[in-house]
Amino acid sequence: GANRLALTAPKLEVTGALEVLSTSTQAKFSYDADSFATLTVADDSVTTLASGESGDIKIDAAGDIFLEADGGQIYMGDPGGDTKLKFDVQATTAFIDLLQNAPIVFRLGAGGASEIARFDQATDSFRLATDSPVQFRDTATQINSPSANVLTLTGPTVDVAGTFSLNSSNVTSTAPELNLLDAS
Repeated sequence: GANRLALTAPKLEVTGALEVLSTSTQAKFSYDADSFATLTVADDSVTTLASGESGDIKIDAAGDIFLEADGGQIYMGDPGGDTKLKFDVQATTAFIDLLQNAPIVFRLGAGGASEIARFDQATDSFRLATDSPVQFRDTATQINSPSANVLTLTGPTVDVAGTFSLNSSNVTSTAPELNLLDAS
């Protein structure tokens, strides 16, 4: 076709710089007519790497993979182009922002079969999916919910500092006793 250069060879080597100037897709790499990837650079150097059909894009590095954004933000979205998740890396703090009213779910197993926990934006909460405990330092010190409406605090030593309430009653302690003071 017009304005095209076709090179057919088992191997093509370019020594020096290769520059392609076009206001549309600058490079298309094809396996066949339907299986391909394109590389497009638009105004302001906005760069898009896209695959054809339902192809994945795989990055396979012999070393590490670095994503470095001078703006400090990396966005993830769905096929409709809606941004769902943002990683915001600043000088002293990193943030993960969920940009929609939906949970972030942690799953394990083949295909993510088992939900472990979730951050639920609708209720502003972190929730464990099962009776699995939250453990501190080792398996002996933990908090869990073995059944509905039951909370278990387990540890070789459980220290309570200050005053806390049980059903609107103040509880205090002096070694070795626990005192329940009627709030009325």
